[in-house]
Amino acid sequence: MNRINRETIFVTTVILYFISYTLDRINGPLKLAIKNPYAFVQPKILATYPFTGVSILLKVIALWLTVLLFLGLIEKRYLFKIIIVLTTAFLSQLYAIQQLATGLRVTPVEWTLAITFAGLLLVPTSGFFLFASLFSTVKSKTSLPQKTISPDLPRPKHLTKPSSPKSFEL
Repeated sequence: MNRINRETIFVTTVILYFISYTLDRINGPLKLAIKNPYAFVQPKILATYPFTGVSILLKVIALWLTVLLFLGLIEKRYLFKIIIVLTTAFLSQLYAIQQLATGLRVTPVEWTLAITFAGLLLVPTSGFFLFASLFSTVKSKTSLPQKTISPDLPRPKHLTKPSSPKSFEL
């Protein structure tokens, strides 16, 4: 199976942002007074605002992919990635709760909700990094070390090259 390259994920992320922006322009700003970000997923509210729900879903996926793109720049270091992902998830929840509870509108409601749900999506992602860390650790512990021959030590006769080409004699 081929791995998806970063350029494809980047282009997909940009397209998702563009589509969600277009849906936001068609819908106009969301005028919904909710105090809890999770209240939006109630069936009655989703039935009333289906385009907005799709726009938020696209933003969630795009935000999640953006975080994964940035974390993809860090090779291995899974514990560091877990800490970054869980911290981002925690701060996104706090941000959304504060934005909706105080009525302060630094970001539109659609983006606030998308940040909340993207933060929730980051929690299982940290589980993936945990398994990747465990797998990497087990793999490094079970692999045999490579035997190398030091150039300073004399080489065994069967590994030395003849100094001049000789014909094969029977």
